[in-house]
Amino acid sequence: MLNNPITFSDQMIMDYFNIQPAEVKGQNNKTTAYYKRMLLNKVFSVYNFDLPDKKMLAWFRFWLFTWGSVAYVDTKSELGWVFYPYSTTALNYIYFPSEIEVVLNKEKTEPISAKIGEDAEIVYLVDDRFGIMDIVNRYAEMLANCDKDININLMNANVSMGAYADDAKEALEIKQAYKEATDGKPLVIMNKSLLFDDSMKPFFKDVKGSYIANDLVVTRRAILNSFLTEIGIRNTNYEKKERLTTSEVDENNDETRALVLVWFDNLKECFKRCSELSGEKMDVSLNYEYINQDDIMDVEVEA
Repeated sequence: MLNNPITFSDQMIMDYFNIQPAEVKGQNNKTTAYYKRMLLNKVFSVYNFDLPDKKMLAWFRFWLFTWGSVAYVDTKSELGWVFYPYSTTALNYIYFPSEIEVVLNKEKTEPISAKIGEDAEIVYLVDDRFGIMDIVNRYAEMLANCDKDININLMNANVSMGAYADDAKEALEIKQAYKEATDGKPLVIMNKSLLFDDSMKPFFKDVKGSYIANDLVVTRRAILNSFLTEIGIRNTNYEKKERLTTSEVDENNDETRALVLVWFDNLKECFKRCSELSGEKMDVSLNYEYINQDDIMDVEVEA
C-alpha cells in the first residue's frame, strides 16, 4: 500500500533527524555534502529534459529528485504555467493529491489553490512520490567514510624515524645530524657516542603491513559503481583484473535498467498529462541506450 503523500514540513523534519550524529553515520560533514552534490549530478546526467522554459531546468531538477515531485501549475498571472513546490490540501480515493496549494511569494502574493487535472498536474519520479535522497545519502556516507579511512591510512604511512636521546643536548645533536644527512650533505659530523646500532628506527615498525589505501580505493570504486548501477549508468567490474568479455561487461545491464526505466515511464506519463493540460510542449529522454550493444568489443583491464 502506498503511503500518503508527505508535506514539506514532514520532509524537513525527516531531513533534520537524518543529520543527527550517530556512531556509524556521517552525514553532517563536508565530505558527505560534497558526495551528495556529486552523486546528484550523476543522476541528472541520465535524463534530458525538454521544458517550455529552459531557465527552470535547475529549479525543476532540484525539486523533482530531492523532494520526489513538483507541481506544474497555472499561476493565472504573467508567469503563466510554472514548475513549483506545493503542499497537498486534498487527496483522491487512492491517496494521491487532488487539490494543492502553491505559494510563489508569501510576502507579495496570496497562495494559489489548484485542482489536479484542471489547472495543475504533478510530475513525480517514484510511485510513492518520495525523492531519491535516501539512495544518495546512503552512498554519500559510505564514500565519505572511504575518504576518511584513506586519509588516515595515508597519514599513518609516513615513514617517520624515531631516535632515543638521554637529554635535550643529545636530542638536538641527533636532530641536527639527521637534518644534514637528509639535506644531502656528503659529510655529517656527530658525537661518536650517538653511533650505535639502534639509535634510529622507523616510528611505525610495519608501515607496509598496515598500508590498505589501495584496497580502500578499490572499495570506493565498488561503492560508486553500485550507485551508478542503481541510477542507470553502466559501469565495469574493476575488481576483476584479467580480460573481460563483452557479456561480462554487460552483465549488470538488467540491474542498470531496473530503476531508471520505472522512473522514466513515470516522467513520460507526467509530462504527457502536463502537455495536454497546458498546451505547452515538454518531454524527457534518456541520455543512455538501455539495450545490448552489438558493437561493444572485448575490454582489456590491466592486471
